Amino acid sequence: MKKFVAATLSVFALSAASVVPAFAGDDSPVMKAFMFPVKVVAFGTTAVVGTPVAVVRMTAKNSCESTKSIAGDKGNPLMTGMAALAGVPFGIFTGTLEGGYYGMKNAAMNTDKPFSKDAFSMGDLGD
Repeated sequence: MKKFVAATLSVFALSAASVVPAFAGDDSPVMKAFMFPVKVVAFGTTAVVGTPVAVVRMTAKNSCESTKSIAGDKGNPLMTGMAALAGVPFGIFTGTLEGGYYGMKNAAMNTDKPFSKDAFSMGDLGD
């Protein structure tokens, strides 16, 4: 009987203890001060790694979109090839500018979730 009571009390204690972290406050000044170095390191890392990722992704996206908008919706490969002569350089230029912006924006906006997919510009960009 003592083992049953002890087991029951331990189950209640464990279930009550599992709820305690839900009551913890994240907005305390001590917690903000503690997380500041983590956010600085996360921003630096995601800015250095995520910005080139965003530049490459936006360059590829803008090059394809520019080529398609110049060539039109026709399936003519000759027209698409000629349109790529103007569309790809324009896409590289605009993709570099937009990718730099979105890479830094993702690094700054995702410091609350450091080292996440969105912080490294692997998620949705400014679509």
